[in-house]
Amino acid sequence: MYDITIYTEDDTFSIIPGKRKREWMDNHVHAYRCTPLAIANEFGWDIILPYDIKVEWDGTNKEGLKILQPNNGNVKSHFGAGTITFNPGFRTVTEEDIYLMICPIPNQFSEDFLSLSAIIETDKLKYPWFLSIKMLHKGITVIPKNTKLARIIPINVKASIPTRFKVETEIPESFSKLETEFAEKRRESQAQGIKWTKDYVNSVDFSKVKMS
Repeated sequence: MYDITIYTEDDTFSIIPGKRKREWMDNHVHAYRCTPLAIANEFGWDIILPYDIKVEWDGTNKEGLKILQPNNGNVKSHFGAGTITFNPGFRTVTEEDIYLMICPIPNQFSEDFLSLSAIIETDKLKYPWFLSIKMLHKGITVIPKNTKLARIIPINVKASIPTRFKVETEIPESFSKLETEFAEKRRESQAQGIKWTKDYVNSVDFSKVKMS
């Protein structure tokens, strides 16, 4: 377990663990059987909007966005181009090489905005960090209180950024053997009335996914 403390003078913004449920997946429940999707849904923490946001954007790239609500100085169009930047007053200090990645919430979609991705050097940062979203259409938009704005995922940059991917066109025979064994086991399970088997989930300690 690795604890990260976030300090703030304004406790209106809350951070909650990522949740498994998605409305569109509830309407297509077989989607929950995809374990990689379900793990992504829960992996990390979500930043919750503490009040209604009302903006008007004329679609231009410069000063075409107006913050109609709230008028508290913590919500601004900092970059222009239809973006909104929030200042929740978060201050975080992490161990060396541990950064915070801010990104869209996995498998959750909004017709109104897109969360912008950022990787924050919280082992070096000496001032509060922010989060930004990009509006997706012109006109007046209201983003209601309790909307999930973005996902926070701690990452070890020393371990992840130097990664190199190599593409090989010849698949090792050991892979083919494992895939064949897995397929046979799955067919046997289905024949016995077991809906699906994902043995690898048993070794994924960071997942809260329930296999039922």
